[in-house]
Parts: sequence; structure tokens; C-alpha cells
Amino acid sequence: MEEVMFDCVAIQKSERSKLMKTQCLDQAKVLKECDDDVAKKDIIHKQLCAIKDQTAYNIQTYFEQLHVLVTEEKVIAARVLCEQLLAFENLIPENKWLWVETFKLIKKLLSSVDYKGVREVMKICREKASKCFTKDLRSDEIIQINALVDVLKYIFDRDACLLPAYFIITEIQKPDTVEMHWKVNHLISNYINEFTNVAQMLSIIFLPNLLPVVEHGDYVVNSWRLDPITLKLNLKGALPYNQQLTQPQTKLLRFILEQPYSRDFVCSLLNLQKNQRGTNIQLEENLIWLILSAMERSEGVNSTYEETIPSYWLHLSSQVIYFVLFQFATFPNIINSLYNALSVKKMSRGRNQLMWVLLQFISGSIQRNPIQNFLPVLDLFDLLYVEKEPLPIPDVTNPSCAQLMAPTCIWIHITRKAKLDHYIITRSLPLALKAQYDFLQQLANSTSLLSTNDFTITLLCNAYSTNQEYFSRPMAALIDTILGIKSNNTSNHNCLSMQMLDSLTVHSKMSLIHSIVTHLIAQSKSPTPNIISPGLIETYSRLLVYTEIESLGIKGFLGQLLPAVFKSHAWGVLHTLLEMFSYRINFHIPAHYKVQLLSHLNALVTIKHSVQLHLCIESTSLRIITGLASYEMLSQISRYYIADSKPSGSIVSTDSEELNRTLILTLARSIQNTSSNHDKSSLSWCKDFVNHIMQVTPHSWNPYTLQCFPSQIRDLLNQTNVSSETNTNLKKMVDDQYRTWISLTNEAEAISSGGSSTLFFCVVFKMLFETDNINPYAIKTIEKIGTRNIANNLRNLSDYIISEIKRCVFRPKDNNESQVCFYIIQSLLLKPTFRTRLQDFLSINSPEYWKQNNLENLLQFHQKYPEKFLPDEVSTPIYFGNVCLRLLPVLDLIIHRFIEFSTNQPIKALENILDTFGCLYKFHERPITYLYNTLYYYEQKLRDFPGLKRKLISCIALEICTNKFAISDMYRKYLQFSEINDNMFSKDTSYYSEIVKKVLDAIEDKNTQTSIDWRFNEFPNYPTFSLYTTCMEILCLPQAPAITTHNIMDIISKRYGNIPPGKIHTWINAIGLIIAHLPESYFMTVFERTRELLNSKKMKDWKYKQSPFVMFDFKTVYNSMLDKEFVNHLAVVHAVIQHFNIGQISVLIEYINKVLKPLIKTEYQMIYVCHIICPFLSRLEAEVPRAPMDITLILYEVLEQIDTSKNENSLVYLDPICDLLYHLKYMYIGDMLKTEIETIIKKLSPRLRMRLRFITRLNVVNENICIQTKF
Repeated sequence: MEEVMFDCVAIQKSERSKLMKTQCLDQAKVLKECDDDVAKKDIIHKQLCAIKDQTAYNIQTYFEQLHVLVTEEKVIAARVLCEQLLAFENLIPENKWLWVETFKLIKKLLSSVDYKGVREVMKICREKASKCFTKDLRSDEIIQINALVDVLKYIFDRDACLLPAYFIITEIQKPDTVEMHWKVNHLISNYINEFTNVAQMLSIIFLPNLLPVVEHGDYVVNSWRLDPITLKLNLKGALPYNQQLTQPQTKLLRFILEQPYSRDFVCSLLNLQKNQRGTNIQLEENLIWLILSAMERSEGVNSTYEETIPSYWLHLSSQVIYFVLFQFATFPNIINSLYNALSVKKMSRGRNQLMWVLLQFISGSIQRNPIQNFLPVLDLFDLLYVEKEPLPIPDVTNPSCAQLMAPTCIWIHITRKAKLDHYIITRSLPLALKAQYDFLQQLANSTSLLSTNDFTITLLCNAYSTNQEYFSRPMAALIDTILGIKSNNTSNHNCLSMQMLDSLTVHSKMSLIHSIVTHLIAQSKSPTPNIISPGLIETYSRLLVYTEIESLGIKGFLGQLLPAVFKSHAWGVLHTLLEMFSYRINFHIPAHYKVQLLSHLNALVTIKHSVQLHLCIESTSLRIITGLASYEMLSQISRYYIADSKPSGSIVSTDSEELNRTLILTLARSIQNTSSNHDKSSLSWCKDFVNHIMQVTPHSWNPYTLQCFPSQIRDLLNQTNVSSETNTNLKKMVDDQYRTWISLTNEAEAISSGGSSTLFFCVVFKMLFETDNINPYAIKTIEKIGTRNIANNLRNLSDYIISEIKRCVFRPKDNNESQVCFYIIQSLLLKPTFRTRLQDFLSINSPEYWKQNNLENLLQFHQKYPEKFLPDEVSTPIYFGNVCLRLLPVLDLIIHRFIEFSTNQPIKALENILDTFGCLYKFHERPITYLYNTLYYYEQKLRDFPGLKRKLISCIALEICTNKFAISDMYRKYLQFSEINDNMFSKDTSYYSEIVKKVLDAIEDKNTQTSIDWRFNEFPNYPTFSLYTTCMEILCLPQAPAITTHNIMDIISKRYGNIPPGKIHTWINAIGLIIAHLPESYFMTVFERTRELLNSKKMKDWKYKQSPFVMFDFKTVYNSMLDKEFVNHLAVVHAVIQHFNIGQISVLIEYINKVLKPLIKTEYQMIYVCHIICPFLSRLEAEVPRAPMDITLILYEVLEQIDTSKNENSLVYLDPICDLLYHLKYMYIGDMLKTEIETIIKKLSPRLRMRLRFITRLNVVNENICIQTKF
């Protein structure tokens, strides 16, 4: 019945099918006969136009034929056909069946399209989804959107692997992406979520909350660098990073801006170049915030706040001047923003400090800029000075009068500028300032003598520094004061106080320093040398500490004053200036200035000078070398050996073996203390440097010192070590010269013979030893020996004395030269006469010289203990130095030599020396830094001598660190015990929380010691001071480094419950800072704990219900109350590495490769290691370009280990691992490791080979890996 009933229909359908098939074959024949690709596209387009309005059956038949043409007959490429279909203008949802069949065919063909073509198809599909469908989808469009979504699902399918998933996430994460229908959005959202795991492996835990310490200018800040426009972190790849990481890092910039001496850090952080001037909006806005923050701080202080200029405001004025001067911020914008903010939030308590900051810039720049730039300041007057009665005239004997009068001074500068520019200011003087204005006018017109007993002079200078008619009188009074003209005393001992200088505007200080330099240059050119006023030199040294006048300060000192003195051969002036540099200003001077001066001094040594000047030059050079920080030493020396444009001059002395030895010792310390010995590529210049020294001054090193050197330096010195003359040869030569010299009866011959000898001091010693008398000719001969020859004589004399004492005291067969040296040193240092001089020096002098305004005490000491350098030589006046202070850098070296020998007898001798001379270290320019470097460098040597470490800190640092914020109360108690208690610190875990909190509080600006003037401190700010004193204390603990580090880490891993809620990130940051600034034996304990975690049963045999990405996510673990062991350690590791220098990170890479890599057998272990090292790839790329390649190769080797130890389908987190490897390829290494990686990929299981095939464009078809198309 059915066949009869539907017979006609069946016949009609069959005929229609045959007809359609015939038409399709005809169309296919047309395509086959066409050889031109462009023509084929035209044919397809015409056929699509013809078929678009036909029935679903006809369209389906046509597309089936197209599929055959592509897959079986290869008439047209799959990619070409897909692109042609998608480009068809009538491919719209309204043409329902054309749309549906088109996307069905595209899905079938995608497996034959290359990955670039698939990416284009994906782009077009997303465009179609956004343009063709609205949020409110009609019921008749459901089939169409499902067809499109099916194609996208297939493209997104990880198992299909049509293109790198990394390309997909890059495309769908583009910022111009528009919102689409929920079906497409849901698909894309799920895909983005898959990449959160990769983003997590590349993210540093708590990075937005980690804060650095601000050290000196050469400190590397690559790990903190921000985008200068957006203030965002430079995150690589279009990955779904945590929102905190993608926000502007305002907190970091503000913290750094608040720190003294941070301007170089800020410039490096934002990549600001002085020669590329332009306003940085982010910096400008945060400078405004800094000012408003200071205003808020002023609102909450007591009435004594305005008695002095707080250091915070002094720092703030320096920041504003610097960044506005170099046009990184715009002055009118700052003023307008301040006006808008203060209009909303009324704050007037700090108005005078604000005006003081503005006056600094206005007084120095108003002459060079139009009046319109400064008129907005007058709007602030209307806002802040609204009193109906005149403000009282401040007490001119109080330094705060400078701030109180600042608004009136601004008014005077602006009205004068307006008058000169013929600009009419319509507003009148605020009534509040009238009395102060009249007072200044009265002072300016007065003819009475000005005195520095009050601050009247500073008020006049500040108000009229741009008006020479009134300015010349107070400035002349300041110059007369420091020159002693009023008292008719050319050796004036009075200088301007720091309060007086702080009360001067920058413009006035620049005028003052210019006058001083002009006077000194004139003095140096004078044919009759005059005595330079001590008060003038002391005042000049104090002016040089102001960073805001650097152009006329230290730059003028090195670039103008010293060359003029050199040219005039004014050696007396030079001696005074070098003394000033050594004992007054060698604090926060940028390292390149120090090294520049060292180069000048090395050139000066070749000129014949007096013994006094020669000694001063060598002493200054010694202080410069030993005073260089470790990172400064490496960065500055390398400039002379690897830079394309090398600086002129040389830092290597052509004459002094001792200075060159000190260079090598300082280099060894710098390499060791920065772990640069693990980053061999950065030390390629060392060979040239060491060879240069050994060629100029050949010498040898004792084995004890060599043993402490880093391997690179030790190997180089072993290759170039010069064997010293044997004691027998030296004795024979001295005996021969002695017989020859005493046989000479002619005075001229005797003087000539001895004066040219390098053994004459030995001859004199032998004469004194044998006859207890000295020939009169010998005294005259010593006077004729040149300064350069004196050094050679002294070297030979020291060798000769050692050999003679050894011969008398020890048996010849004993090799005890070092013990003899230590015995002689101890005997010389502990002479009663010298100890008496030392005690007198300590009793009448204070290390806080900047608080003294009269040099009388120091000069009295020189009168009591005059220093004579040669019997008949006229000495240059000495103002700052003496033999006690000159001993300090030598004592630094002596302590190190005693430690290197490290046996009980020398250690006891060293303790005796420390007991005598430890009190002298309060005059050391960097006592804490010296002790920290010593403890760091000799950590292994000192580990067995806890008593010596206790002696070092008690003698060198205890008197300097007088408050509990420097050295903890518990450690002070430990110092009072007669015996060493090893268990005192290992059992009391609260101690470690106390010292970490000390650093934390310093960073958070709690318990700040306002009494410290950072301009005269070895550290630039309180967080840095707190960090280094804490590390110094830790290094002196009487226990193994591993115990200390474990106790510090346990604050987070075991006692995190004691940390206040929401504060754990601050503790982790402080712990990271501390551990990163400790020696390798300490920070390697962190990685040893990492190894223990990787080897733990719960890591290897994963039993958690949660994925490793959940268990390694800090926020999720804490919110969900999960096991915190993994994330706590990971957070600490991240903080430590973030604060690492690049040498320390090189240690980590080496450790991962040699120790951790062989242990990794599971994907959980690998994912944990990726969480540790991968977040720091961008930094490594900038500092060690080879490092990302090394890490990538390690990860591939680890993946191979895991793959070979597991079944093919056992890898659960295959996709995140592969996504990470694609990220490494496209963001860091490209094809640089193509051969090595391809070799490894070929050994992997089919699933891995399939996913990684795009890494090296591996042809997986030839390896029998088939793509299973899903329909």
C-alpha cells in the first residue's frame, strides 16, 4: 500500500535528486577544468549565488560535492574554500540552510586546513557571531547559531588540536572583543578559564603587595619595572592574569617616592630618561598625592611640628624640584590639582610647609619661565590664607621662621616677575601676610649689619634671591661669616649650621655654593698660597649633601673645581678638598662620581708631590675603593672593560700595588656577596681586569686569602701569580747594599746611592738593629727618596722584618710567615703612645660632626698631636683627617686578614685589637655595611667562631646601634652573657618574629627614628637601615644557617595563625627581603625545603580531591581552609626570589637543573616547580638572555622524564603544561632551541606529540598520529 500510495512522490524525489546531482557534477567539472585559483574563487562565488535560494536538499547536495572536490579529488584547497565560503556576502542567518550547510562543511574541512587558516576561520566565526546575532535571539535562529558554535567548539577542542591553544586565547583576549550571544560567550569564557592555570604558573604571589628597599643609584630594579604610561606590570601574553596584577601598581610607586634618595629608583622603575623629557602623568599624579599625604600628616601632629623643618618635607621638596626640573611633571598642573583637592578637603595645618616646598621651585625657576606658570599659586593663597587679621611675625631665632615666611617670599618673587614682564596682577596682598611683608621690606631697606646668630639672613635670601639689589647684601654676609672676614680671622673655625642651610631655598644654596667654588678657584690661582678657611670648607661639604643642587654640587666639584685646581697645581687646595671628600661627603655620592675621582687620582700619582699629598691621594683612593657597595663595584668596573664607549682614564693604579690589591679584594667581595660567581656570563670582563692589574703591579697572594676568593678570581690569580723573592735572596741583597752603603764616605754619593734604592729602608733597619744608631747621612737620604719609591721601600722592609723576626723566633723549618705578620701588626697597633692618642681623639671628637658648628676641638687635637711627614717638609693644614681616622680603612683590611688565617692564636690577637680600636668604628663612614659585608663574605670561616662574631658586633656596631630598632633586646642580652649559649635562639621562636617585625614596621613607616639624618648616614632611608642591621644580627647568631632560615620560614609555614588577618603578605615580604640579603648558605635552605616538599609523600602520591592548581593558589587555599603547606612555602619562595639579585637567581636555576630535575617524576612536582621559576622569566630575559632558554630546556627534559614513567593516558594536566610551553616559545625563545626541543618531542607519547606539534611544526601524520574528527 505504501509503495503504491507514495509512488508518484518517490519517483519525483528520485528524479529531482538525479537532476541535482547532475547539476553538481557539471559544476564540479567546471571547477576541475579551471587551473587558475582566482578563477576558481569566482566560479564558487557564482555557484553560491545560484544555490543560495534553493531548497535545503539542493544546498546539502551541492556542499557534499564540494567536500568531495576538496578531500578526494584535491581540486581546491580546504583553506581556500573555507575562506571563500565565509566571505560570501549572502552568508547571513536569514539564508538558513545556506548558513547551516556552510558551517557543517567548514567543520568537516578544518582538519585539512593548516593552523594559520584555522585561526582565520575562528576570527571570521567570531565576527559573524557578533554581527549576525543579537542578545535576544529569535527562535528561528537557534539552528544557525548552533551550527556556528559547533565550528568554534571543534576549533577549541584540545584533542582535535587544530591550532595552538595559545593562539586561540590570544585572539579571544584582544581588548577590542565585543559582547556576543551567551552561547558564544559561554564557550569563550570556559576556554579563558582553562588558561587561568597557565596565568597562575606565571604569577608571583602577592606581587602587588611586595615592596623593595630603596638602595643607592646603581641598584638593579628590573624586577620592579612598570609601564610608564599605565603604571602596570609588564605581563607577557594575553592570559587571564589575576585582576590585582593587571591594575596600576600605584602602591609601589608611592612607597618608593616616599623614601629618601629614591629618585634614581623612580627613574629606573618608570624608565625615565633625562635626555627624553616629557610629562609622565602617573608620576605627576602621585607627586600630588605625596604632597596631599604630607598635608594630612601635618593635620595630626602636635604643636611642636613647626619648630623645625621636618625631614619629610625636605625630602618632598627635593623630589618635586627634581622631577619638575627635568619636566617629568608640570608645575602648573601640580598647583591646579592641589587647589582642586584642597578646595574639597580643607587642610591648613601644613600650609606653610606646602608653601616652603613651592618656594624652592619658584625661586629657582621663575626667572626662566613665563609669569603665567606661577599665577595659579596665588589661588592657593585665597584658599589657605583667609585670616581677617595679619599673621604675627615669626621668631627669627627659630628655624621654622623660614617656613612661616614662605608664602610672603613667594608673593615677593611673583610680583617682581610680573613687574619685569609688565604683567598686571589685579589681586592685592592677602591681609594675613601684610605684617610679614612689611617686616621683610623693612629688613631689605635696613643698613644694619647682618648676623648668623638668627635667621634674618636666610629670610632675606629666600625673599630676594632673584633681586640682586637686595640679595647681594645677605649673601655677602654669609660668605663673610664662613671666611672669617668680620673677625679678621682667615683661619675661621665657624661654619654655617645645617639648620641655617636647611632654612635657605635651593636657589639661595646654589648662589652660596657658586660663591664658595669661585673663591676656591681664585685661591688656587693665587701666586701666594693662602690658608683656606676651615669654616668655608666645612660649609662647602655640607652644601654638597643636598641632591637638589647636584649640578653645582658634586658635579661642579668634579667637573669644575678639581680640574681648575689641577691646572693651577694648587696642591695645598687639592689636599684640603680630598680631605673633605674622604671625611665629609663620601656618603650618598653616586658611584660613577666616586670612580671618576679615582681615575683622576690615579693620573695624579704620576706627578711628583709632597709626601703628605701623596699619602692623602692614596688614602682617598683607598677609601673610595673600600667604600664601593658590591653592586656598585661590579657595575662601575665593568664599564672600563666592556662598554662600547669606555670612560677616559683608568681605575687601576700604575704605581700602588696596595691599591690594586684592594681592588681585587673588593672585587672578590662584590662577586661573592652578590653570588655573581654563578652568573659567569656577566663576569667575562674580570679576566681583562685582573690581567691588567697583574701586568702593572705583579704580586703574589697568600693561600689563606686565595682560599676565600670566588673560584673565578682564584683561578685567574693562580694563572698570573708572581712568585715573590725568597727570604734568602732578600737578605743577601740587603746585606750587600748595607756593606756598600756604609763603606761610602762621601755624603753626596751616599745620598745618591740610597735615594735610588728600593732596599734603603731595609738597610736603615739593619743599621739600627745592629748598631742601635743611625748614620746622619741616612736621614738626609730618606728625605730625598721620592714618594713613589717610598712605597717600594716599605714593601721590601715589611718582607725583610718578617723574615728577620721569623729567623730569630721560629725554627727555620717552620713556615710561620703569617703568624709573624700578625705578631708585628698587633705590636704596632697596641703601642701605648698610639693608644693614648686614640683615647684623646675619642674624648674630644664626636662622629656627628654635622651637628657641630665649630672645628676648634679637632684643630686642638692636631695642635696636641702634630703630624710631620718629612723633617724639613712644610705641611699643609689638616682640618678633617688624622692618623686615627686614616687607620680605619687599613684596620678594615687587617681584620679580614686575621679572619682568613682563622686559627685560635690570630683570633685572640684580633679580639685584642677589636677591644682597643672597636670604639673608633663610630667614626667609620659605613660601619654597619662593613660588618655586614665581612660577616657575609667570611660566613663559612666565622661559622666556627661564634665568640669572634659576638666580639665584632659588640665592638663595631653596638655603640652605633643605640636603639632597640637596630639590635634586638634579646641579642643585647646575649651579648651580656659571659658564655655563648647555642640554644638561646634555636628554641625561642618568638625572637625571629621580633626581628622580622622590625623590618616590617620600618617598611610600614612605624617606629621611624626621626633623629636620624639620612644625609649623613651610610643608609639612605629607614627600611634599608633596618634590613641591614637585622641581617647583621642574624649573621652573628651562634647557630647553623639552616636552623636560622628554617626558624624564619616557620613564621609563615607553622605560626601563620599568629599573624594579624590581612597582614600575611607584609610578613612574607619582610621575610623575603631578609633571606634574600643573607649568604648562600642561608637562602639555599629555602630551596632545600622545596626539595623536601617535592620529595614528600603527599606531593608524589597526590591524594587531594583538589587539583594542584587549587592547592597552589594562595587565596583559594586560605579561603577554603585547605592544607597550607604548599602555598605558604611557595609564597615565601616568590618573595625571596623577587628580592634576589640576578646572581642569586642563577644559583636557583643551577639548583633546579642539578638537584630538583632528577627528582621530578610526576606532573604535580613539575607544576610546583613551574610555579616557582616561571613567574620570573621576564626579569631573567632582561638580565640574563640565556636563562629562559635554559629553563625551557629543563622543563622539556622534566616532561620527558614524567612521560616515560607514566602510561600514555595517565597525564591529567597535560593541557596547562603544554600551554605553558607554547607561552615560552612565543614570548621568550622562538625557534632558538628548535633542534633540542624537536628531539625531545619525538620521544614523547602520541598525546603529547599531538599537542606540541606546532612547537617545531612536527609532522605528526608521518608518525601515525591521526586526528579524530568529531561530528
